[in-house]
Amino acid sequence: FNARKMIKALQEKELRQHRAELNEVENQKRIKELERNGVIVLLAAGLFLALYIYTNQRRKYLQKQLIISQELKLKEQELSLAVQELQRFALNISEKNKMVEELQQKLGDSVTYETLERLQRSTILTDEQWESFRQLFEKVHGGYLHRIKEKLPGLTPAEIRFMALAKLQFSNKEMAAVLGVSSNGIRSIWFRLRKKLNLSEEGSIEEL
Repeated sequence: FNARKMIKALQEKELRQHRAELNEVENQKRIKELERNGVIVLLAAGLFLALYIYTNQRRKYLQKQLIISQELKLKEQELSLAVQELQRFALNISEKNKMVEELQQKLGDSVTYETLERLQRSTILTDEQWESFRQLFEKVHGGYLHRIKEKLPGLTPAEIRFMALAKLQFSNKEMAAVLGVSSNGIRSIWFRLRKKLNLSEEGSIEEL
């Protein structure tokens, strides 16, 4: 009888141990599930955050690209208008010169010195017109005048204007009319530039 009681007690003890082990296994399983669920939640939160940051950054990038594109289009339009204005300016000078020459040929000796001088003076640019020309020129040839002043600091304002007109491929007659000097005056400016810059006789204004 005692032996049976002992066996029964041992069995109950083993059963309790087995139940405890089962409970421990269940607890471990729950803990692992909680850990796994926590990792999944963290991963999902991280993925959502990364997606949010990516979407936000992409939206900002696209907005920035749109602004840059709009600014570029606006600058291209401004440049196109400036080119047209500069072309009109050059054409206007050329037409004025032709008109003066034609009047001289038509009137011949009958044209007075005062009339001729007044006609020629009409082609000379005023300081205000030079400023408008400079602004247009800088829009089309950005930084050109600044680079000339930087690289060739000894140039006079008249020589810088000469360089700008030469850049637009004005003829000597047209440059003379705009600067208010004779054709010999233009040759003198070019001669002085050659000396200042140590250019050879073969060197041209285009190369410079």
